[in-house]
Amino acid sequence: MFREMRRKKQMLSNDECIEILNKGTSGVLALLGDNNYPYTVPISYIYCNSKLYFHGAKSGHKIDAIKKYSKASFCVIDQDNIIPEEYTTYFRSVVAFGNIHIMKNEIEIKKAIEDLAKKYYPNDSEVRRNIEIDKEWKSLCMMEFSIEYLSGKEAIEITVPDIFIPYSKFSICTSLQFFNKPNEENAKIKRKVCTNFPFDFGCIICINAFKKINNLLIETSLVVYILSNLISDIYPLFLPAD
Repeated sequence: MFREMRRKKQMLSNDECIEILNKGTSGVLALLGDNNYPYTVPISYIYCNSKLYFHGAKSGHKIDAIKKYSKASFCVIDQDNIIPEEYTTYFRSVVAFGNIHIMKNEIEIKKAIEDLAKKYYPNDSEVRRNIEIDKEWKSLCMMEFSIEYLSGKEAIEITVPDIFIPYSKFSICTSLQFFNKPNEENAKIKRKVCTNFPFDFGCIICINAFKKINNLLIETSLVVYILSNLISDIYPLFLPAD
């Protein structure tokens, strides 16, 4: 029913998608709006047990769209770091597909709005929280989005393990360029290795490693080009110094 991701190596697991939904603070809700035009609206939310909850006014474009057609999607962007020199972004995001409806049960509405309030103001007292909820209760509309499918994707460059290239007899000069992101455990490491091999040969070592920490999947590729006359000519370089 739902389209499979083309670049499966960049696909996030279901647990990773849920983690993004749990820590996100806002997303974009997509509905079928007036005259069948897509209607998208940025909105706060809370995730709980395969459901998303939103709050808003009791009337407006969003409410009319939900009443007309229940199928919807919701996108949360977890990361979007621009890398100008590479003409790209290191992104991570998730899209939820499902059905949305306006909640009617007052007990369920109270529970949903309390959970939403706790998410955005966890240190508030229960008394003050209830005062604020009671103040807005008459004009409050709560919406429940039942998730049917989650699709998450990240840039393949995001999670790269730290691989060190040791210095050796060749006197390899290594330059490391780190792209550090705020609040991010991982960084892409670009290595450019140049050598001072004498005269008639050279060596370029390029290491590209990609690591998915959450599911412990490590994929490493190593490409080594050695341009030389004969292996026997460079073999002495690997021998320990006298």
